[in-house]
Amino acid sequence: MARHASELLTASQSKAIALLAAGQTCAAVASELRIGERTLYRWRADPVFRIELDTQRRRIYEAVAGSVAAAAIDAVALLQRVVTDEDLSTSVRVTAAAKLIDAAVKGLNLDHQLHPITLTEVIARAQTIEPNPENFMQRLRDEYHANNE
Repeated sequence: MARHASELLTASQSKAIALLAAGQTCAAVASELRIGERTLYRWRADPVFRIELDTQRRRIYEAVAGSVAAAAIDAVALLQRVVTDEDLSTSVRVTAAAKLIDAAVKGLNLDHQLHPITLTEVIARAQTIEPNPENFMQRLRDEYHANNE
């Protein structure tokens, strides 16, 4: 029967993983566990240790990402209320609108980084918009140069 990676680690290795995943440096972890840094680096080279460390880091990241996403939803709702509150000054409302637009643009950039588009996808999309890919690509080049001059 296959065992879970954490079952193959010592108590010290599990503690090291928890500390590293929480952002502690190798020097701090080694000091706290009273082991040499070389020992810690040797553990880190072990595939089982690396898998468990990656798993722990992923769990922490997902928990933090969930909390940040929830807070972002609340923040956007607040900004939307500010933008539409006619009792507030125009400058406050415009600032809130600018923050919303900025957040939207950053969200689109992040989405593109997480899900980059391939050249094949660009060509496929281009053909649905413009049957002649050369015309579409030239239009993209022209827009790019116009926006970056």
